[in-house]
Amino acid sequence: MNRKFRDVNYLYIHETLKNFAVSMIGIFIPIFIVSEGMPLSYAALFLVSAGLIRILFSYHVAKLSSLLGFKHGLAFSYLFLIPALVVIQLFDLSMSLILFSGLLYNLGESLHGISLKSEFALDSSESERDKDSGRMISFPSISRIIAPFLGGTIFAVIGFRELLTISVSVLIISIIPLFLKSDNKGVVDLKIGEVFDKKYLQVLPLFVIRGIQEIVGVAVYALFIFYLVGGTADAGGARALESLGFTITGLAAGYLAHKYGRNRLVLIGTMGAATLHILRGFITQPLEAFMLSTFAGIFFQLYHIPVYSKFADLAEKQENTMEFYTIRSIFVGVGKLASIIVLVTALYFTDLRGAFTATFVLAAITTVIMTREFNRLE
Repeated sequence: MNRKFRDVNYLYIHETLKNFAVSMIGIFIPIFIVSEGMPLSYAALFLVSAGLIRILFSYHVAKLSSLLGFKHGLAFSYLFLIPALVVIQLFDLSMSLILFSGLLYNLGESLHGISLKSEFALDSSESERDKDSGRMISFPSISRIIAPFLGGTIFAVIGFRELLTISVSVLIISIIPLFLKSDNKGVVDLKIGEVFDKKYLQVLPLFVIRGIQEIVGVAVYALFIFYLVGGTADAGGARALESLGFTITGLAAGYLAHKYGRNRLVLIGTMGAATLHILRGFITQPLEAFMLSTFAGIFFQLYHIPVYSKFADLAEKQENTMEFYTIRSIFVGVGKLASIIVLVTALYFTDLRGAFTATFVLAAITTVIMTREFNRLE
């Protein structure tokens, strides 16, 4: 067994444990905010920080990851993530506290994301990139099958404090596999003019679309279920079943992309996912949310694995792998911020269901556009 194969397996183990912890609590932070009597705008403030942090601080986060080394960047991200979770529980909620927690949380997520993707691009096998991408996405999805439902149940039955304690404990355990693998380093020397260089310009729309999909499909959808469909357990159950769909399709999608080509899978996946985004706005019962989430997970993986794999290919071909993922993080932030602006703006002109539906329509339209943008990549 070669060294790279061993290294990427340690990465799978780390990400599976980390995703278990974050999946137990991550989607419930906005729900916790509104369940404490805060308005939806306060939960939106927490989500807005996800976009702002990526736009404003991705370069600085990447410099930190470069300085530390990628695996140390993954571990160091917990110095932001864990305090973010703790402060929102220990102190009385206010606008400033929610914003502070959101800034810490998303600094941690940004540092983790840039470090992980850079590490994966260097550790994975170029000849089996689609299969490696399938494993990188699917193995963590196995933990997400149990974690959101478990997290929602613990939150509803015992409380948010107990959920926090369990999640932080698993996060700490997830560090162990990192120190069994070798480290990679990169240097990011990004100038603002280089962001719009031809080699990056063609992929920027895909980054923005991924940001929209990430926040609408997870956090916004969970809030929609909590407000208009069920409770915390239902939101967690829907996310768990979506992860089941991820797992069902994940490894197969990596194999199919390798055998039949990425473009065909992206077309099927994006068309199915866009249709399901539209249908989200019509959900009224938990059973409907569960069924839709399962199929959403299946279609998401069909296009996400080829896209993830293509990004790793493009990053590896650049002179600077970290530069590619830094730009990705910035424009994913643009997509996240745009989604919350649509949600809050629509809320002024319509009711809650109408506002949530507006973001689902945005996700649907941009997911359809993704097929064209993916086919344009060199």
